Order: sequence, then structure tokens, then C-alpha cells
Amino acid sequence: MPHGGRHAPYGTACANCSRAKCRCVGAQAGGPCERCRRLGKECVAVSISRKRAPRRLDDVRTSQLEKKIDGLVSLLTSTGRRPDDAVLSTSDVDTCAVEPLGSAGRNATPSSLDLLLDLAPADDAILSEFRTLKLPYFPIVYIPPLQSASELRLARPFLWLCVVAVSTRSTLKQSQLYADIRRHLGSEMVGELAKGIDLLLGLLVCIAWGNFQVKKRPFFTLFTQLASSIVFDLGLNETVPTGPSGKGSKYRFHKPWLSPTRTMEERRAVLGCWFISSVLSCFLGRIDTLRWTSHMSECMQELSQTRESEGDLVLVALIRVQRLVDRASRFLRDGDERQGDRPKEPDLIYSEVYKAELEDLRGTMSPETVSQEVVSLHIRYAQAMIYKHALPGSERLTRRLELGLIERLCALIDAMRSYFEVLLTIHPRQYIGFSSPVLFQMMHCVISLYRVTATEIPGWDRESLAKLADVTTLGKTLAQNLSDVADAVGIVADGPDCLFTSLASIVDSVEKEVKAQSHDYLSGIRLLSLVVSTTIVGFLMLMDSSIISTAIPHLTSEFHSLLDVGWYGAAYQLANASFQPMAGTMYTHLSSKWTFVAFFSVFELGSLLCGLASSSSMLIVARAVEGIGASGLQNGMLTIMVGCVPIQKRPALMGVGMGFSQLGLVLGPVIGGLLTEYASWRWCFYINLPVGALAMVLFLGLRVPDHTPKSRGIVAARVLSQNLDLLGFAFFAGSAIQLLLALQYGGNEYSWRSPVVIGLFSGAGATVCIFAFVEHRKGPGAILPLVLIRRRFVCLSGVYLLPTIISQVVFVVLSGSILGKTGYCLPFSILGAVLLAIGGGLISTYQPTTSPSQWIGYQIILGAGRGLGMQMPALVAQALLPRQDIAIATSFLMLGHTFGGAVSLSVAQTIFNSLRSGIAKFAPHANVDRIIAAGAAGLRSRVSAENLPGVLRAYVLAVDRVFYFTAAAAVCSFVFAWGLGWRDIRKKPQER
Repeated sequence: MPHGGRHAPYGTACANCSRAKCRCVGAQAGGPCERCRRLGKECVAVSISRKRAPRRLDDVRTSQLEKKIDGLVSLLTSTGRRPDDAVLSTSDVDTCAVEPLGSAGRNATPSSLDLLLDLAPADDAILSEFRTLKLPYFPIVYIPPLQSASELRLARPFLWLCVVAVSTRSTLKQSQLYADIRRHLGSEMVGELAKGIDLLLGLLVCIAWGNFQVKKRPFFTLFTQLASSIVFDLGLNETVPTGPSGKGSKYRFHKPWLSPTRTMEERRAVLGCWFISSVLSCFLGRIDTLRWTSHMSECMQELSQTRESEGDLVLVALIRVQRLVDRASRFLRDGDERQGDRPKEPDLIYSEVYKAELEDLRGTMSPETVSQEVVSLHIRYAQAMIYKHALPGSERLTRRLELGLIERLCALIDAMRSYFEVLLTIHPRQYIGFSSPVLFQMMHCVISLYRVTATEIPGWDRESLAKLADVTTLGKTLAQNLSDVADAVGIVADGPDCLFTSLASIVDSVEKEVKAQSHDYLSGIRLLSLVVSTTIVGFLMLMDSSIISTAIPHLTSEFHSLLDVGWYGAAYQLANASFQPMAGTMYTHLSSKWTFVAFFSVFELGSLLCGLASSSSMLIVARAVEGIGASGLQNGMLTIMVGCVPIQKRPALMGVGMGFSQLGLVLGPVIGGLLTEYASWRWCFYINLPVGALAMVLFLGLRVPDHTPKSRGIVAARVLSQNLDLLGFAFFAGSAIQLLLALQYGGNEYSWRSPVVIGLFSGAGATVCIFAFVEHRKGPGAILPLVLIRRRFVCLSGVYLLPTIISQVVFVVLSGSILGKTGYCLPFSILGAVLLAIGGGLISTYQPTTSPSQWIGYQIILGAGRGLGMQMPALVAQALLPRQDIAIATSFLMLGHTFGGAVSLSVAQTIFNSLRSGIAKFAPHANVDRIIAAGAAGLRSRVSAENLPGVLRAYVLAVDRVFYFTAAAAVCSFVFAWGLGWRDIRKKPQER
């Protein structure tokens, strides 16, 4: 202890003074200190342990290396890993102490070291391949020719790890190495907050060539943001500060990351980071481009002047072109957001400006630089994107031609063709070097070329331009080249799928998807066969409506059922109208082809039952079955035609199909009369079986495209069950049945004031109200979406259920041909309604003495009216409604057709039942009940000569009154026809 009243030196105080934190003043040599003597305590010296002097850095590194080698050996011993599982050499462990930012020992994780042991002889081969195959397509790193793999490993350990990861041929080892890389990035950048040029270069290599490692996860944006954060923290995007570094500042605890000097390596890194962020922003649109600074321009200038390697000039060229693409895409793509409703026509001018600037850029580059494959591809891609972004939106693109649109489309296709001409000259072995920006641009061009050539635009010959661009050949060649990459370079898909094999599948799927979206329309013999088969079906369905007219006299005589005559037609129309909405839902969610076949099968079954009918009741039920099948035939025929031909060809095609189908109405009575006279009335229904089978054989052998994508099998059944509005169908069918029963019973079996008739009318009205409420609550999924009613298209009523003649066929075909050239439906609808009203009025003047020239002329006028206006509502609906609503709209129109026909037939039957009072008036001595029970065929045999003129006059007046109703319906059609509006359907898309 010290003595002589002096304070004890630091660290030599006694234990008591040290614990009390008091001064220890020594009294005498060898004696206690003054405080211990005064307090009577034992003065004991404190035991101290001095800090050891810090060991030299070499000793620290040696110790760390020994620990890691010991851990590595023990790990290999415990896991029994074979040497051939490794990827890198053992020299990687030496790099753990050279990280300049204090991350020594963490650059290679233990799991990655397990994989990096046994391929030291292959290290130089890996580096040579990376230098010769990959860097020419994205020269963000300069590796001197004389630098070996071991030297790069020592200088940039994480970069070397990433180089090996993107160069390994085994997809399993690639995924394992990438898992280690992600863990290393997490521990370094998040856990240790480490920043460094090694991490930045490794990240850029992973982003550029490692997309196949984690392609199922959205890693591009994450890795790009990590790289951008390193750029910001190191200040690589800003000029190196020339002022004081911050020593002596009160914020000395913060160590600035700013590098005191700027190296060529850092300049390449910041430019590469900007390029990747710009490409991702333009292609994915998920991140913003890294802000361009004046220092980046200085970096480009320095690289251009220094020219440390040829890759520097390539990198500068890529950056300059991408800056133009970035500016043009942001301006031409986002111009509407910045300038509101400015007209789109100036985009043509701006696109020409950008094209001229691109040509100027090309002119400033050396021929050697332009001849580089990646630069040539990028220039052509930039030219294509300038024209692509200058195109109007998809809605306006398919609506009308705009100024210079054809020129821009042709220029776009030429630029893309030029791009693929360069791309397809590259050998598949070199595809392994394609960076992610090159692959992004390649897939962008593939998708854009398919979509542009498949877009349906007025005045745009899609098929000719697709042949001009040779899209199919380009797609197949590119897909084949991508498929050959794995074999060409020896990629072993022992883990995840090979990237290039997946890209080949994507190219094939893009072609199929775009063709499905753009509708692979039929042509030639396939289209002819489809039209013939569906027209035969339509012919049979319409013939079945009129063929029974000539058989009714024999039916009433055989079944003694004159009072059931109305039910023979009403049962058919009632079932037809009731199932129309359900048919529309089925065509919306199921395959058009097989839905059409199913409805026709039901129709054929009904025809068989009609032929086998043994009573009037059985015939009525069989007619109802026929009506159920017929409910999906005419709208099915129209829906199928929508998917077979574009809108410009539909008027003529539908005119031909519906026109020849209408021949069934004309020829039905003739065919029915011949069959009834020479065979039996049953053959009026049996004839549908062989002719229908012939049509189905022709139809089933065809591929019928759907106008919208449809599910298949169990999935389709599940979708239909989810969208089938059974509650709405029940209310609709109930209201329709009650209404038709009321019209059928009123004035016949019951008086109009009868509680039965009044109850049916009331029930029909109440059920309609409930149906409307249910459909309103159901919304777009309703069996009859009410939103379709609010759109401007016409629902015709009962004008279709009138006797027709051959002029109807002529005028249907004629109107379709003229409409295809003019595009305006309104004149045809107005003229058709006028002629229909005139024809109905003229026919109401029929007398038994009417001459043939008169009644033939009257029917020609009536048929012309029907033929002119028959297909106009369907064409307008198809031109103006979205594609997914066409099936529902068509069924809605068919509902108006069939339900209106059912109502009109019931009204006509009620009007015709005035025959009883007419007979009593004009033939008072005749037996009314006996005459009605005899039917039309037995009229002359049951009526005496003196009563026959009066009975005939009563028949004529009853028929004339029916045509009064026809004329009134035609007047209503004239009024509603104006709702079509003055629109050119050739210039309107189906999708809004």
C-alpha cells in the first residue's frame, strides 16, 4: 500500500475503500490506510486482473480461420456430405476477413460453405463462361482478362457466390445457393446493416441472371429496392463531396457511408441499378424508376471516355436508349392522367419525335457498338414500344379508326418483326447469357405482337396482317429455340423446372390464349358446314311451327278436339317462352356446341312423342316437350354465329341462316299437306328425326368456337349451378302459365268475368311483380338481367308469329347484304314495320271471293315487312353489348319472340273463338256445336248447302279479326323501332 499520506494510485486502493468508493490514503509502510485504521477494519489489498493488450490483426484472422475450419470439418463429418455436392473451392474461407465494412466471417454462410468446397478446378471455367456468355448482354461488372477466379473470390466474395449461383447448370444446386444468398442478405443488410459494393454487385448479378432461381416469388422488386438502398447509402448516385468529411461535428457517432472517391466499378453499378429499375418499371409497373441525377450523366461520360472495356460502351448505349424508352413510355402511357381529356391525335406527333430522337442516338453510336446483339435488340425494342404506347386505348382501338392508326400499327409490326429477326439469329446456346431485361423485352414483344395482330379493328385486315407478320412461324421458332437451350448448354432440371423450358411453354400458351381471346373465327368449308347444319335445325324448328296447320283438320277429326286446337300451338309456345331465359343462362356458362346439341335432342324427343300420340292430351304434352327443346335452338344458332365470324360478316351470314330457316314456315304447310294426304299426319313430326340426325352428324364433326371462354366438365356444371336462377325461373314460368291459361280459358270454357279467369290474371300480375323484385335483387346474375332492358335495343313483340311467304326469305337475305355495306339498322326496321302493318291490314280484307293475285300480293307485302326487320334487334344487341352479355341478350330477344308469340297466339285464339257467335248470326239454323266438333276438315260434310255460305262467312270474319290484331302489333313495332337509334354497327365494338 502507498504511504506517507499520499493517495493510492489508480487501481491500488484497498478492498474497503474500493467498495466504499472513497479515497485510500496510506499511513505508513506496510500498515493500514488511514480510513481502515480509523474504522478499525482490516486493510486488505484488492485483487485485480489487468486487461490484456489487444492481439494483432493477423492473430485474430488466424483464430477465426481455425474456428471456421474446425466447424466446417465437424459439419462435414456429421452430415456425411459428399465432395461432389460442393460448388466452390475451399479458398472461400479465406475471404471471410477481407470485407471492408466489418462483415468478416459472414460473407459465406455455413450452408453455402458446405456447397463451396470441391470445384476449385472448375472455378476458372465458371468465370470464363460468365465473362464471355453473360456479361456481353449486361456489362455491369468488368473482370480483367488476367484476373483469376481465386482473385475475384478474395476481392469480392459475395459477388463470386452470386456468379457461381447463376452459372451452375443444376437447378437443384441453383435453388440451394439462392436460399443461402437470401439468408445471407437478410443477416447482412437487415441484421448487421451492412452496405458495400460487393453486396451491390452481387445483387445486380442476381437480378440480371438469377430470375430462374425464385421465379415463383416476386423477388425482382425486393432485390431492386435493396440494391437502390445501397446506392443511396453509399451515395453512388451523387457527386463525391469535396468539403470536410464531418470530423469534429457533434454528430460524430454517425459514420457516413459516402465513399471519398468514385471508382469505375461504382459507376457501372449505379448505372446498372438505374437500368434494371427502369426496365422493371416499364415492364412490371410495380416500382418507380431510380431518380436520374447529374452525377449519373457524369458516370456515363466517364465510362465513354475511359473505355476500360468494350462493355462500357455497350452499357452506356443501353442506358441512353432506355432513358428514351422510359421518358416516351411515361409520357405516352400516362398522358391522359396528366392532361385530362386532351385529344389523342397529337400522340402521333410525339411518337415521331421520339422516333427521330432514337435515330439520332443510333447515329451517335459507333458501328461496333450498334452491331452488338444486345444493343441492336434494345434499339428495335425501343422503336416498337414508342409506337405501341402511342396507340389509343383498347376501347377506342376497337371502336373506330383514328388519324394515322393504320400507319402506327404497321410501323409497330415492322419494328417487332425486325426485333425477332435479330433475336432468332442468335444461337440457342447463347440464350443462357440473356439477362432479365432481355427476357422481359422478348416476352413483351411476343405478347404485344400476338395481341396487335389479333385485335379486331374496323378497317384492319387482321388475317392478312397476321400473315404479313408471320406470327405463327415466329412464335414456333422462338419456342423451339427456347426448348433447345437446356440441351445446348447441359442444364440438368433435377430441381425446379428450367427457365427456358418454362418460357417456351409460355410462348405457346400466349399464342393459344390470344387466339382464344381474339376468337379463332371459322372460314371456308368449316364455316359452310356449320351454317348448313344450324340452318337445317332452324328450318326444322320453324317448319314444326307451321306444318301442323294442315294436319289440324285431321287431328280434330281423329281426336274430336276442335276446342283443343289452340293448345296445340299454345303448349309449344308456352314451353318455348318459359325456358328461354334458362337457355340463355346455359349458353352463357356452358359450351355452345353441346348446349345446342342437348336442346335439339329434347326437340327430337318431342317430335317422336308427337308422332306416337294416341290422344289430344298426349299430343299437347308432346308439343310442350318440343317447345322446351326449341327454346334453345334459335338463340343457340345466333350465339354460335357470334363466335364464328366477326361483326362485319354477321349481318350477311345471319341473313342467310335465318332466311333459309324461315323457309320452314313457308314450306311447312306444303310438306305437311303432302305427308298428311299420302302418308299420315304423324309423319309431320316423324320427318324431324332423319333430317335432324343428318344435321347432327354434320354438326358434331365440327369445332365450334365459343364467343367467350367457357369451363368444361364438372367445373362447368358447378359454375352453372352457381349462376342458375331457379327462383327467377319458377316465378317467370308461373306468371307465363297463368297468363296464357287466362287467355285460353277466357271466353271459351269460362266467361271473362269468371273468378277462374280473373284469378289467373291476378296471379299472373302478382307473380310478375315478385319476379321483377327477385330479378332486381339478384342483379347481374339474374335469369333476365334487368340492366339489359335499360340498354338501347328493341324487344319485338308478336310480329314474328305471322303467316309468311317466300318474300320473307328474299328480304331477310337482301337486308343482311345491304346492311353489311351501310351499317344502319333503323331504316330496315322502320320500313319493315310499315310494310307489316300494311300487309296485315290488307290480309284482313280477305273474302272467299278474293282473287289469287290479290292474296298473293298481300302476302308478299307482309313477308317483306317481316324479312326487313327480323334480324335487326339481334344485330344491334350484338354490336352494342359486351361480349359476355350476348348470350343473355339473345335469349332475351328470343323470349320476346316466343313469349310474344305465345301471348299473341292466345289472343288470336280468343279472337278466333268469335266464330261461335258468327255462326249463330250468319247461319242461325245450323248446329253450332256439331259444326265446331266436326273440325275444319269435316266442315262441308256436316253443313248443309243452305247454311254453308253463312258458316264460311263466319270463318272469314273470325280470321279477319285476327289480322286486325296483326296490324295493331305492327304499329307498335313501328313505334319501338325508333329505339334502335341512328348507329353504324360496323364501327361499334361488342365490348364497351
